[in-house]
Amino acid sequence: MKKIQKTLTAILFSTMLVAMFCSCNKSGEGVQNKLIGTWTEKNSLFTDVLTLSENGEFTFQSHLSYMNGSGNYKYQVTTLPNNDPMQNNDGKTQYMEILILYYAAKGSETLKIVSLTDKKLEVTDRYDNVYHFTR
Repeated sequence: MKKIQKTLTAILFSTMLVAMFCSCNKSGEGVQNKLIGTWTEKNSLFTDVLTLSENGEFTFQSHLSYMNGSGNYKYQVTTLPNNDPMQNNDGKTQYMEILILYYAAKGSETLKIVSLTDKKLEVTDRYDNVYHFTR
């Protein structure tokens, strides 16, 4: 009887561990789902439209010609290196969320996600151009 009880306890513990690790791994999916949709930056000078679909494709119509195009995108969380000036003095690892646009006709563009809510998306490109998108 004790052997059966120990076996069942081990199985239950293993199942709990697997469930815990699997649920923690899905945290990026919520952010990626927030990204899906049409984002617009509109002012008196220009209108930029970024559309991200569920199947991983995007289109970008921008006032900056090098950003125009379409292709596939990827959401990624990366860590900043220890010697990065953005690193806190407390020594804690800092994470940066990025959106990589892989253009069909040209290379890729990496956008740093500064802020993301259900209604607002703020990103910067490699030239530090800031985009303030809304839904």
